Amino acid sequence: MFNPYIYALSPFEFFLYQSPVLLLILWTLVYIGDYALTIISARLYRRINHIIEYEGSYELTPQFQEDINALRLISPRFVWAVVLSWLILSISWLVFAFWFNLHGVFGMLYGVVMVREGVIYLRHMRNLALFRQLVKDESAIEGKMLYKRWLIYRSSAGELWNNGVLFLVLAVWVNSYFLLGGAISLFLTGYQHWRLGKKSKEAGRQAV
Repeated sequence: MFNPYIYALSPFEFFLYQSPVLLLILWTLVYIGDYALTIISARLYRRINHIIEYEGSYELTPQFQEDINALRLISPRFVWAVVLSWLILSISWLVFAFWFNLHGVFGMLYGVVMVREGVIYLRHMRNLALFRQLVKDESAIEGKMLYKRWLIYRSSAGELWNNGVLFLVLAVWVNSYFLLGGAISLFLTGYQHWRLGKKSKEAGRQAV
């Protein structure tokens, strides 16, 4: 059973949770890396989208689709998202870690953003490997593959839920609030993508 005062902290977590500045720096680097990899992947995608085409935007998050479509290196929306995340994480650290000494609860909130990014990074690596291979040798795929928007979202939801189950099992196994937060985040994001897929499928039916 989880206990807010008894939790598994690695030496790195114990060190990290003492410094809100270090927490924000680490998160910012990870978040910027995610955006940068999305831009790199989108550039490569444009070189092979006559072989593999995704219906709609390459980007799944609606609020960033316009910037990714334009391959915008500096996105005002992304900058505001970073600033908002700083504010949320700072207040969370102040309330849970500093005032009430509930480092486990703060670890869960930090896991919400960090673990999901880890799964997204793996997705970036998979896409980059595929796109680079196709840029080198287009004969790896014959014909053209068109992925409908609803299928893209449904596939993303399934991947996120599968990883969520894995991290939930690990969280319970090692009594880690950080992993628990990651599992919750993956389940919620997966549900969001499933809902977007449902809306996209319904919109496609109405357009027929």
